[in-house]
Amino acid sequence: MATYWERRIARADAAMESDEHALARRVSRAYETEMADLSKEIASYYERYGQDGVLRYRTMLEAMDEADRDLLMRDCDAWATAHPDKADMVAIRKSIYKLDRLEGLQASARLHLARATAQATDGLGAHFARQAARGANAVAEAMGYGRSFHSMDDDTIRRFVGTPWNAGESYSQRVWNNADKVAAYVQDDMAKALARGESYRRLADAVSKRFVGVSESSVMRLVYTEGTYVSRQAQLAELAREGFEEYRVEPIGDERTCSECSGLTGKTFRVEDAMPGVNLPPIHPNCRCQIAPAVDDWDAWTRQQVDAKRAELAARRMTDDGERAKRARAVQDECGRIESDFGRVWRDYRATGKSRRGYDETVNAYLSSISDGRVSAEYRAKPKAKEIQAATWLARNGHKVRFKLESSKPGSHNADMLLDGIPYEMKRLGTRSAYKAKVRIGDAARQSENVIVDLSLRTLTDTQEEEVLQEMIKKGDIKVIVALTELLERVFR
Repeated sequence: MATYWERRIARADAAMESDEHALARRVSRAYETEMADLSKEIASYYERYGQDGVLRYRTMLEAMDEADRDLLMRDCDAWATAHPDKADMVAIRKSIYKLDRLEGLQASARLHLARATAQATDGLGAHFARQAARGANAVAEAMGYGRSFHSMDDDTIRRFVGTPWNAGESYSQRVWNNADKVAAYVQDDMAKALARGESYRRLADAVSKRFVGVSESSVMRLVYTEGTYVSRQAQLAELAREGFEEYRVEPIGDERTCSECSGLTGKTFRVEDAMPGVNLPPIHPNCRCQIAPAVDDWDAWTRQQVDAKRAELAARRMTDDGERAKRARAVQDECGRIESDFGRVWRDYRATGKSRRGYDETVNAYLSSISDGRVSAEYRAKPKAKEIQAATWLARNGHKVRFKLESSKPGSHNADMLLDGIPYEMKRLGTRSAYKAKVRIGDAARQSENVIVDLSLRTLTDTQEEEVLQEMIKKGDIKVIVALTELLERVFR
């Protein structure tokens, strides 16, 4: 029965294999398409210069026709412009006027091969990054972090893509070096076939075996090998990050497993001594071997890790909850002091005969004193203590707040305050229910399309807060939400 570890690695490898199948179809299509175009050119030479179905060698040694030469030069220049780093694959400009027909056809074959290779290998970097991320995430999932812990753009993932690990060459260098070798063979095949007086069909078939067959095999061998490399490197790095010091190589164990890989079964290697091709897959081209941490009972180890992780999360949650509760009590204590102070201020105002002047001298003087002059109120407005508290936080962030003489009647569109001149309704959330929190914000939206949501009591979790705010901002009757947690504010639009 497969272990917890084996199931996750096998799933990642199965996904990689699926990607490789799709890539193989694209590679095949690229070479076959360019080969079809090259075959048409070869047929054109036979039609124009051949006799009795044979293209005589000496005829092909004559100078290229001007039209053929101009077309070839134009195509080669277009390639060099589109792929300046690969321009030397078809560098003929200096010798273009000296080319004979055979050399022109050979140069055209080289150009078609370059085009096919560029199309076939386009996006390989993203493909390998995806396999590296998938491999690392398989380990991360086994460790309890979930299967999307790493993305393709992580530096920890990208550093394995394009590494010159095989004979000092990157996968891109190997692709183009192989393409250059195939092009040389194709040119040689053409010359020999023409020298033997081969028919068009026999020549085209001979060229196709190299152009399509060998090229496809070469590219896909590299894809399989490099895919194993980036996946195992990412997995090994993840194991090292988790504190493992040793690993094992685990051959697939089917009829295709070679003796070289089978000989590594059961052996343990230190992570710091890992060497691709020696004790870390890929051991050889097309290698599919996996790796695993050197743990005798993986399932038992996993259970221990899961238990430890749960205990750690529980302890962290208790600490976090304790801190949140401590901050909430501090907010409530401060709010209580404001309520007491403002109660005295309001009584003093009423004692003045409820005049506008008396209001400004008592209520507005108090609001100004606790906010550096940034908080004020309309005549007869009686803000609640929690609203005054939130206003002082906003004032410390540079905002100006003015309380309005409000109406509590639903739908009256009479907001609590003006924040920098814009009407806002404020709600302090003191519920642990995400549903009730949404209802409270919905009530505020019936007074104003702009809502201040005071989260300072921290009764919702961070996840709940984000879920509630993101859902409510999508409502058609809400334009802006200012989420306030003491001095920290976030704006949702």
